[in-house]
Amino acid sequence: MLITDDKLRQVDLLKLVRISKKISNEEFKLMIYFFQKTKIVPVNVILLKEYSPFIFFFVNKKDFNPAKQHINRLRRDLPNKVLIIRVERTLKDLIYSFFPDLTISDLKINGYDGDVLNIQLFFKSFKERGIAIGRNGDYIKTVNLLLNDYVSISNCTETINVECKTE
Repeated sequence: MLITDDKLRQVDLLKLVRISKKISNEEFKLMIYFFQKTKIVPVNVILLKEYSPFIFFFVNKKDFNPAKQHINRLRRDLPNKVLIIRVERTLKDLIYSFFPDLTISDLKINGYDGDVLNIQLFFKSFKERGIAIGRNGDYIKTVNLLLNDYVSISNCTETINVECKTE
């Protein structure tokens, strides 16, 4: 069986991932707040303020749907943009979980550009692509920052760059 370069690239999407970050006092308070509101203990909380303030609450798969029921209240109570993300084992599944309400028609590794692994997400409409990118590109920049700074990928030292495109 011949393994093409394209198949090797797709294997990169199946690499195991782990989210790790030292929790700050502010993130610890958010973790307690999340538990008080949802009765679910988040696996991790990451607060990013680089582009536009985002709070990512990472929960186990079994807790995702019950936690998602509280998203509107959390968004009303907190001044930052709030997202609840499923903890996934593979890079591909983790990337999909960052865009839970959007339909991604395809996900491709565009190849390596030096030490950068370029991943393209394809959406069917410009509207969905715009939602995925966020105002002034803030959301996709934040996702790229999170993937590069707080997600460790097995046997991968490359920087990850996720791009959003339409078909």
